[in-house]
Amino acid sequence: MANIPILDPAPSGKSHDYQFLRIQEVKGITKLVFDQSYKNPLVSKKNLAPRDQDGRGTCVGQSSAYTKDILYLQITGDLPTDVDRSQFKKNVNDVLGTLHDILYPKSNSAECIYQKSRSIGGVTYPSGSEIRFAVRAMKEYGCVLESQWHTDKKGTLVWDFPHETEDGGLSIDDAAKFAAEHVVDGYAMCGRSDGYATMDQVKYSIFTKGVVLGAIPVYENYFQMQGGDGSFPEPSGEIVGYHALCFYGYDEDHLYFLHSWGDWCGMFGSISKRYFERSIDQSVWMVVLDANEKKIGDQVHRKVTIECNVPAAISVNGVVVGPSPQTISCVPGKSYEITASSDGYISKTVQVDDSTTSISMVLEPVGTPQPAKSWYQRLVELYHGLVEFLVQLYKRIVK
Repeated sequence: MANIPILDPAPSGKSHDYQFLRIQEVKGITKLVFDQSYKNPLVSKKNLAPRDQDGRGTCVGQSSAYTKDILYLQITGDLPTDVDRSQFKKNVNDVLGTLHDILYPKSNSAECIYQKSRSIGGVTYPSGSEIRFAVRAMKEYGCVLESQWHTDKKGTLVWDFPHETEDGGLSIDDAAKFAAEHVVDGYAMCGRSDGYATMDQVKYSIFTKGVVLGAIPVYENYFQMQGGDGSFPEPSGEIVGYHALCFYGYDEDHLYFLHSWGDWCGMFGSISKRYFERSIDQSVWMVVLDANEKKIGDQVHRKVTIECNVPAAISVNGVVVGPSPQTISCVPGKSYEITASSDGYISKTVQVDDSTTSISMVLEPVGTPQPAKSWYQRLVELYHGLVEFLVQLYKRIVK
């Protein structure tokens, strides 16, 4: 039991990002059409070096790097050669003493995406991250190669920022320059803006994009996987953690993914339809967008940036999306209730719609005297509340 892979903690909040299906609808896709079974033909040990997070909870970085590797192969067709594959080595110490694996020359760095995702998401817990921060890292920073930023397997000599070394490591400036040339165009949720998706929506996204980045809960009996083919057993017991995975295929009853658990179990695994349905409310599913899809996403969504005078938790319609500052996507024609809350301060709630681009919320310390509202302010609030009620009533009648 001591050697079972390290899992991530529960996500700290929900995202509020572009919706892939909404983008597809604008392109004229009104019905989910996909083959009954599909596996990305580029996914094989011949094209992808196996990844091993070993003693660290770096699955978000590992699965994101797999995703970036596959996208690179899809776009360029630059497949690894026999010489490239011959360079793969396990458990090598670099000049800094970091134990890592030497992957194929064009393999992306899991450590890079992992560290940048934690920075962008303000993650402070000891181990783990979230895929919603990883896709932002790939969009805002980009990525370097594994040979340029080695992924530590044991956690004793972690490169939490790039180092210029004799064996390929880049300086901070050179890494940023290289990464900026390897950014993704955008990202979106497969289903709803909060990450929820049906199995058909995930299948459609895999069939359309070739790969989906997913985060799923893991149950008490997952230790049974040791030495197996990588498939999760049917869920049993309580949720004990979360795991990020790169999904590349499906059939009628399964979704197929790539593991980052080294030799502990197989590189190619799966979850059943029953597993998916049991964990549907706890899972998140995302895709990387190309430039054209990102352009459509910008047209059918609006971005609102929320800032606060103190560190605060930001909620949208009652669901925490993350710490301030936070940028969310809004669908034109809809309004959203934004709440900022922080210990020791009075929470504040405002209404926004797609006409808003940014809001700055000022929280007052608990105990601060609140000025009494004038009769005119109360009348205005009553008027706005009545207008909002009538608008929502009209929408329901129209539907």
